[in-house]
Amino acid sequence: MMRIRLALCHSLCILVLTFSSKLAAVEPIRVVLEFVPDLDNGRRSFEICARCHLPEAWGNDDGTYPQIAGQHVNVLMKQLLDIRSGRRSNPSMQPFVQERTIGGYQNLSDVVAYISTLPMNPAHNRGPWTEDSDEYEFGKKLYLQYCSSCHGQYGEGNNELSYPRLQGEVR
Repeated sequence: MMRIRLALCHSLCILVLTFSSKLAAVEPIRVVLEFVPDLDNGRRSFEICARCHLPEAWGNDDGTYPQIAGQHVNVLMKQLLDIRSGRRSNPSMQPFVQERTIGGYQNLSDVVAYISTLPMNPAHNRGPWTEDSDEYEFGKKLYLQYCSSCHGQYGEGNNELSYPRLQGEVR
């Protein structure tokens, strides 16, 4: 009887260890790397980006290629890494974020730091309505109600939390 109990206990321990090790293997692993950006290299690497996002990084008017100038570094890096890893689908960007095209993490850090230093388009936050119009006031109300808790009262975003800037200039 003691042998049976010992064998059951042994089997149960093996089962628990096997099951728990499989659970641990599927948990996400977070790796934090730090790089000192080289802005000159970032400027050179940006030439790849400028083909679509334009030399000023202001993107185009219809938003197909968004403004990236002045965006937070953590936002830019997260977007590039999410596209590179396949976590975010963006067929237009996919070839450009690959290591064979833009380089490794150091190059990504360089280009992201460079882009963040570029001035945002000052007209980027200007919509088609004047500030005294009903549409402007309605949009402002919606923004403050649904967007400002993450993106800030003036659309300034949050670098630490990777919430993007939505405006052209911080007031």
